[in-house]
Amino acid sequence: MTNSTALGRMIAGVLTAGMLAAPALAEYPEKAIDVIVAFNPGGGTDVAARTIEPFIEKYLDEDIVILNKPGAGGEVGFSLLATSDPDGYTMGFINLPAMFACSYTRETACVAISGPSCRHGCAAA
Repeated sequence: MTNSTALGRMIAGVLTAGMLAAPALAEYPEKAIDVIVAFNPGGGTDVAARTIEPFIEKYLDEDIVILNKPGAGGEVGFSLLATSDPDGYTMGFINLPAMFACSYTRETACVAISGPSCRHGCAAA
């Protein structure tokens, strides 16, 4: 078999697979989509999610359900989102500054405010 014949068969296989998968993709969504907001109702993140909700519903022709899961600076909602099924029916509307704050920690210098050492046991400078 020549290289051009092998390439032709590979392209035909990819196109056939794509055509077979297309009907399955066309049926999404089949049910309402949950959108987790990791903050209280009425806050900025919630208001932003509810502002775009009708546009997404119109585009997808399906209901969007906003689920407020506040607590621990967003960690409750972030954890629920991270452990949800990866089926496309649970999404998160995340406040990025809070996400970045939770994604890393940094060491800081401990400065004694009063006395020979701070409450953590650091020596005064």
